[in-house]
Amino acid sequence: MFDWFSQNESLTWWLMVISIVTFFGTLALVPLILSIMPVDYYSSTARQRRERTHMQRALLLPLWLLKNLFGMLLVIAGMLMLVLPGQGLLTIFVGLIFLDFPGKYRMERKMVSNDSVLRGINWVRAKTGKPPLIISQDKQ
Repeated sequence: MFDWFSQNESLTWWLMVISIVTFFGTLALVPLILSIMPVDYYSSTARQRRERTHMQRALLLPLWLLKNLFGMLLVIAGMLMLVLPGQGLLTIFVGLIFLDFPGKYRMERKMVSNDSVLRGINWVRAKTGKPPLIISQDKQ
C-alpha cells in the first residue's frame, strides 16, 4: 500500500488537499445550511415548490448542472476518503444533499426524523440562535 502512495505522490497530495478542504468546508457549511433552513422545511410530506421569475428560470439549468456536478464530486471524494484520510461518510452525505434524484426529499425526511439526528440539527440551530426544526410525523 505504501508503495502505491510513493508511486502516485502527486495524486496522494491532491487527495490530501481535497480531504482537508472538504473537512473545513463541511465544518463551515453544515452549520450555515442548517441555520438558514426554514423551520418548517420538513413539516409537509411533499416538497414545496416556489414560482420562479423569467430570469430565475433562465439561470435554473446552469445552476442545477453546477450544483449536481459539485454534489457528484463530493460523493466521489467521500468514497475515496473511505479508504484514504478524511471524513468520507460526512462528505458523501453533504454530496447527496447537493444532488437531485427521485425520492431525495422523502429520504431526507426519514433521516432527519431520527431522534439523534434531529437533536444534533436542533443543537446546531440553537447555537446559531434559530428555533428547532418542525418535523411532522405523518407518513414518512
